[in-house]
Amino acid sequence: MSLRLLRIYHLSLMLSIIIISYDTAYGEIQFTIEPSAGRLDGYTLYHISGIEYLQGYGFYKWASELRWPVNSMVAGLVLTIDKDDTYAIEFSARKNMDKNTGKLKDSDWIEDILFIYSESDTAMDMLDLDVKGRLNVYRMEKNNLYIIGGFRYQNFSFKASNMIQISLIPELTGSVPGLVAKYKVKYSIPFAGVEFDSKLGDRAILCMAARLGYAVVKDEDDHVLRYKKSTGDSTGHSIDISGSLRFDLSPVVFISLNGEYTRIDADGKQTQTFYATTEEAPAGTTYKDIDLKIKCSQTSVTLGIGVRF
Repeated sequence: MSLRLLRIYHLSLMLSIIIISYDTAYGEIQFTIEPSAGRLDGYTLYHISGIEYLQGYGFYKWASELRWPVNSMVAGLVLTIDKDDTYAIEFSARKNMDKNTGKLKDSDWIEDILFIYSESDTAMDMLDLDVKGRLNVYRMEKNNLYIIGGFRYQNFSFKASNMIQISLIPELTGSVPGLVAKYKVKYSIPFAGVEFDSKLGDRAILCMAARLGYAVVKDEDDHVLRYKKSTGDSTGHSIDISGSLRFDLSPVVFISLNGEYTRIDADGKQTQTFYATTEEAPAGTTYKDIDLKIKCSQTSVTLGIGVRF
């Protein structure tokens, strides 16, 4: 996480705490703790492309894409501090419970022709942190409209192993056991949006939210078999749509069904460096300013049980 984004995170957190502390004397503060568990599905991928010159052939276009799956059971915790349904601050954390998330799909094209395709087993670690402030701007008997803002940080770490590869060149078709690649990607996203809730009878509340974010992405790919490390810096946007249905079992205990969809798109540049001498290149060989696109799609459904006090 960059120093600038860390400052934004701390500032939003401090402002939210100051607002809640100031209003304590004028209303009731309510605390809510809600553990949850559920399912996360989707992917995070990077796509690089360029134009190179080959002796005897001329210029040609190439592209490469690695699509990492994030399919996993997840567990999380949400802490909310609410003042009379006027101001609120919400902290949430989520972690994957499964390591094996599916198959890495690695594709390489030359002149729009799929030249090499491979699949590998994956192991993933994921951490998802979110802090959100909320302000009620329109209140009715059963409905509320809020503006929201905050900061989200996601960190994905992958290992790929046991590769099976198919190529137009027979010599490149085959399988490789063991570790073949490692990949890390970090998403830092300040965001703003709107939220709406509506009471459904005396014990149920429906809540929906939409938010837009500015995404700062840093990723690193270690091609272990080629002794090559690639690092990228990208910026773009995120879209997040979520909804929840909460049902009160008592004045203190409630259950909730929650759904969320997140989409992230970013563009940037990648730098590739060989850290050992191979037939492909000597150690220290570096290629810079490679066109890079980052995409991420996540869908989650979780069930929570919470208490308020």
